[in-house]
Amino acid sequence: MESDRRDHRPACLCARLGRLLRRARARSARIAVRVLVTGATGLIGRQTLAPLIAAGHEVHGLSRHVVDREGARWHSVDLLDDSARARAIELVGAEALLHLAWHTDVATVYNDAANDRWLDASIDLIARFRMVGGRRAVIAGSAADMTGAPRAPVPVHAGKQALHWCRLPAMAKLRTPCADTWPNPTEV
Repeated sequence: MESDRRDHRPACLCARLGRLLRRARARSARIAVRVLVTGATGLIGRQTLAPLIAAGHEVHGLSRHVVDREGARWHSVDLLDDSARARAIELVGAEALLHLAWHTDVATVYNDAANDRWLDASIDLIARFRMVGGRRAVIAGSAADMTGAPRAPVPVHAGKQALHWCRLPAMAKLRTPCADTWPNPTEV
């Protein structure tokens, strides 16, 4: 009986080592991705940096002001400036985009004409991202979207909804997988 146990130990040990080697290979096979985070100093953006860095990704943060956050490379960019936006996208050459930037002044966000500029800038950002080899994009909605359909036209809602609907054919044409955090699943 005891000899039977000893005979199985090498087989169990080999199986265990095999599992450990397969796990190690799987971990080493994970490829670090260059991720561009717009709105990286915002409420959501700043919470995404540490997990991305911890996962081994090369993180590039875009914000209006350069911030010294360990592990991320910072770029001071006004995304509403066409040439600055184009330079930043080309410079970073990201494979993944986490687009969190938008006009966020609580007092004016719902009716500000800046929403139209943000819509145009966002569409251009995604198109340029794809042109430099970008493969995956995540686009965030906002609290303004969570109220459902507005009773009266509200620029921020219209802008976010337009970006959502523009994204669908644009992503099909650009062949870029794209997800968004649209809060109303029935509208997706």
